[in-house]
Amino acid sequence: MALKDFLDAEKPLIVADLANNHSGDLKLAIDMLEELHEFQQKFKFRIAVKFQYRNLDTYIDNKFKGSKEYKFIDRFESTRLPWEDFFTLVATAKKLGLLTAATPFDEFSVEKVAEHKHDILKIASASANEWSLLEKSISKKIPMIVSVGGLNNYQIEKVVTFLKHREADFALMHCVALYPTPDSDLNLNRISIIKEHFKVVTGYSTHESPKNYLAGPLALASGAQILERHYAKSANGVSINGYSSQRHEFEVWLENLDSAIKQLFDKKYSENLIRQQSTLRQLQRGLFALRDIARGESVDLSNTYAAIPAQLDQLIVNDLSIHENFKSKKEISKGQPIKHEDIEKANRFRDIERILSETRTLVMKSGTTLSRDVDVEISHHFGLEKFNEFGAVLISIINREYGKKLVVMKKNQTHPEHFHKLKEETFVILIGQLEVTLNEVKHVLKPGEVLVIPRENKHSMLAVEDCVFEEISSTNFATDSFYTDAINLISKRKTVISLWF
Repeated sequence: MALKDFLDAEKPLIVADLANNHSGDLKLAIDMLEELHEFQQKFKFRIAVKFQYRNLDTYIDNKFKGSKEYKFIDRFESTRLPWEDFFTLVATAKKLGLLTAATPFDEFSVEKVAEHKHDILKIASASANEWSLLEKSISKKIPMIVSVGGLNNYQIEKVVTFLKHREADFALMHCVALYPTPDSDLNLNRISIIKEHFKVVTGYSTHESPKNYLAGPLALASGAQILERHYAKSANGVSINGYSSQRHEFEVWLENLDSAIKQLFDKKYSENLIRQQSTLRQLQRGLFALRDIARGESVDLSNTYAAIPAQLDQLIVNDLSIHENFKSKKEISKGQPIKHEDIEKANRFRDIERILSETRTLVMKSGTTLSRDVDVEISHHFGLEKFNEFGAVLISIINREYGKKLVVMKKNQTHPEHFHKLKEETFVILIGQLEVTLNEVKHVLKPGEVLVIPRENKHSMLAVEDCVFEEISSTNFATDSFYTDAINLISKRKTVISLWF
């Protein structure tokens, strides 16, 4: 399965890291799995239980084996589980309906992660730029989550580039490698920074005090889609470290996440919006005839005035916009409310407003910043009513001896086959996927990919996904587009927008 199959639009994927908290005790570990299963049933979060894999025979240098001087070596050796016990735990977790994950700290352990058929492979912060370990992990084709504690943006950029060039299926996890992490050092704003800058699924790997129940909801609000927290169980004198949650703490943490989700996401948004609009209607001014209005006369600000209360069937001030033209279907006396049934509308601009709104959203998603005075054209080759099938929004940035446009196309939108006699152009994909048919050969372009369209070469485009791409070209001429199906094109196939924002 792909990483996206484990993610939900509203609820984060919860990763419960058992680490060494099983204390090398198989029964204790199974008890922890059963508790996590109960949480999954109660809160309806998808939970992945995570183990840490180390081949201690080679992971620790021989001369340091048995050393008490290094706390990590002592902890790893004293909590060691044989591989067959890990296999049992994976089988038990899956039987309980839990996902499983493992963090390999060496190449041999990567093989064990694959052998045990884990759903997710986790790369710890300490290994995030161990290229050989990353290469080995990627080769197993297992969805990956990669913690980037201690790495600056330049180092993260190298990791992301390494993973993307190898087509890894991965997410990044903001992490602070201080154990435990003081609240003042959590830096949760990094989640949104990482997500926006690197354009990948982003999560949060926690090391704060288990009594901190606020950090999780704040991480959600910052855009985290995966939350990882250490899970522990006290038994037989087992000591719990300062950043691992026991049952009650983990349960309260999940309760707080559940409460935060209810406040962050509104499943009844459309219904809620109607209720809001009903409330606001009482405060909105209705339109009344300023003087007698004749039948067939335009209804606008020159012959109306606005006042409260507005009746339910009455036009309000908001209805009068530069995009709508109202004409009276009957005589309306001075002082009478202007009702919807009394006027007829000539309105093609609501569609234009919708198109521009969708375009602005995709342009922002692409990370492109535009000035207010760019030239915008809505290209609707077979009419505005067929724009969702055939069309594109063209945003001209510059047009001199060289030119640059931003082209925005919605999923399944087609730009009909055509060619240019004077202009050579190059497409550079920013977001989404674009299928370009160039001289009857199909090219599916992904973000970062480039395709040159030579002069007099026929080409058409199909947006496989919502897509934004740059068109870099020689000078653009308005009369230099020649369409294969020109006979069916409407005469005015472009609408020029004078006000972008």
